[in-house]
Amino acid sequence: MKFKHILLGISAFVLIVVFYFILSIRSALHYSQKDFDLDSFQVALINAYATNDSVYFVNGKQEVEGFVVKAIRREGKKESGIFLAAPAYNSVQIEINYFPHDTWMGEIFTDTGRRIDYPSLLAISNSPQSRQRAYSIQFKNFSSRYDTVLGTFHRDTLFINGRLLTDYYEPENNYPERVKEKDDVASVYWTVKDGLIAYKTKCGDYWIKR
Repeated sequence: MKFKHILLGISAFVLIVVFYFILSIRSALHYSQKDFDLDSFQVALINAYATNDSVYFVNGKQEVEGFVVKAIRREGKKESGIFLAAPAYNSVQIEINYFPHDTWMGEIFTDTGRRIDYPSLLAISNSPQSRQRAYSIQFKNFSSRYDTVLGTFHRDTLFINGRLLTDYYEPENNYPERVKEKDDVASVYWTVKDGLIAYKTKCGDYWIKR
């Protein structure tokens, strides 16, 4: 009789575990469309750029450099994933080509041939099954942490090369040890309206969007 009670107890425990396991799978497979779609903040970040935009920056010596927006690449997977299957995601990347010189682009070889791999200035990715929204900014040698926030938001005012800058984001450099040369980018500044609005090099030289 005692053994029978033990078996019943084990069976009840197993049923409870299976029940909650099924619930967890069901929860993982189903997600809200709201968590998949870009929100208004993310849309505004993307709308700061359009394909073929030429963006110029000038420093205190009136030197000019910048980039061209080559593509706004959108990728996604609506089907839920579990175990070894990739989870659902919705991502957007702004790909750019630096000028006057670009040493940051690479090449991708596919079954259909060779394709230029342009660097991604801004990447946004929504993972609806885990309800995560992530951002990453890469500019030359600067690379921000892939994080749930764009960066630290500042309401103070910066005066850069004759221009006032307020309500800006300052992403954290994920690889500060890579900032070695005087022209390496040490800090970037971002606004919702203008996107990348300014940056500072290791030697303290500021560049502002023109």
